Order: sequence, then C-alpha cells, then structure tokens
Amino acid sequence: MLNTGPEVPALKSMNNMKHLLIVITTAALLTGCSDTPTHSEATNTAEVVPPSRLSRLGWMLGEWQAEMPEGVFTEKWQKETDTSYSGEGVLIARNGEVLFTEQLRVEQRDGVIWYMPTIASQNNGKPVLFKEKTFTDEEIVFENPEHDFPQRITYRKPTDNTLYARVEGKQKGKDAVEEFNFKRK
Repeated sequence: MLNTGPEVPALKSMNNMKHLLIVITTAALLTGCSDTPTHSEATNTAEVVPPSRLSRLGWMLGEWQAEMPEGVFTEKWQKETDTSYSGEGVLIARNGEVLFTEQLRVEQRDGVIWYMPTIASQNNGKPVLFKEKTFTDEEIVFENPEHDFPQRITYRKPTDNTLYARVEGKQKGKDAVEEFNFKRK
C-alpha cells in the first residue's frame, strides 16, 4: 500500500481546482458559442435594418390593362426582392400585332425609389433612370428633366382595382401628356 501521508489533502485540493477549472472553461465555451442572439442583439439588429420604402408601392403589383385607341396596353408587375419590382409593358393592336414593349423596374437604392424603363430601340437598349420626386401611400412621381420624353412619370392608386399612370413633359418643344387608366386583370 502506498503511503501518501500529508500530501493527500493537497492532491484533493488540486484535483478539486482542476475539476472547477474544467467546469468554468466548458461553461464559458458553451456560452460563447451560442448562435442564438440575446434580446438586446435582436433588438439592435431590427433597429439597424430599416424597412423598405418600396413596400408602400405594393399596390402596383399584379397585372393591369388599359383600353387605348391603338389597342390594349398591359403592365405586369411582380416583386423580386424587398427593394425591387420588375415589370413589363406591352401594347397589342386589335389585330394581335405587338406595337410596343418595354421592360420596367422600380428599385430602392440608398432610401430613394427609382423607376427604370428599358426600350430595346431607345437609349442603346439601356434603362433610363427616373428619380423619385414625390411619394405618398397612394401616388409616386418620378422625374428625369434631361430625358427627351417623358420627363415625368406618375403612378397613382385611385382604388384597389384601378391604377392610373401618366407620362408627361416636353416633346419636340411642346407640352405632351399620355394617360393610362388601368384596371386589374
């Protein structure tokens, strides 16, 4: 039998300290590795990410048709992300011929809403940028004073099932306006 003599209490004390150190280290590691944010972390994250202003234009989404003298003009809008909508405008003659098409985008960039139509035969097929001028829950006006025509584009929500669009500006030195009274399809 091994005689440990007076060393036994010291060994016990050292073993207890080792055990305590292992427990504290393990607890610290487990606490530090948690993926779950604390209440204050979750609150701070919510405060840092502002809600998208574009969501206020949700009334534009869907398919819209307007009867025109030339035929039927259709706009289709869909949500891509919280900060972008994409769309397409098509004018189809009564005989079925496609008279006009445009690709449409509305994006929020750095808190500003932009309207970006692209017509293949204009502006070298690149989008024209129209910047938000005024914005309420039921109307948005975009402007680009440097564009040939139009310089201003307005979308308004008269009712849940109607959409009003207006393009206006100077065309060949004269005031020009085109209006579209869409109905939800």
